[in-house]
Amino acid sequence: MDEKTLRQYVNLKKETEDIKKRIFHLKNEVNKMRNDGIISADTNTYIEKQVLRAEYIDRLTDLEQKLIKKTVEIENYISAIPDSFIRQIIRYKYVDGMSWERTARKMGGYNTRDSIRMTAKRFFHKNNIKKSC
Repeated sequence: MDEKTLRQYVNLKKETEDIKKRIFHLKNEVNKMRNDGIISADTNTYIEKQVLRAEYIDRLTDLEQKLIKKTVEIENYISAIPDSFIRQIIRYKYVDGMSWERTARKMGGYNTRDSIRMTAKRFFHKNNIKKSC
């Protein structure tokens, strides 16, 4: 696991939700067309459009599964961090998408943005986790 992958978590979740919505709307559109009995003058064209929609839904479903798999990998990695303090820092920063400042406030005590950031940096270095570009 590298920091770049951890940083993608929030966007992976957003993209997964977007794809779920797209699949839902496409399926509703297909069902509505079936229920309304809408058939174009050219039945072959209608069937081709339905096949294309079905293929698109399949591609989106495959992508959704890949995204879910990646987010589960990240969640499993974070859950396996043995140190609760570091696990919380990583979760707040990379899962919840908080700034270092907000993460420090959430951690409480005398933690500062820089102390929290350096704790994470040392964790990454100690565990040979590549720093993102």
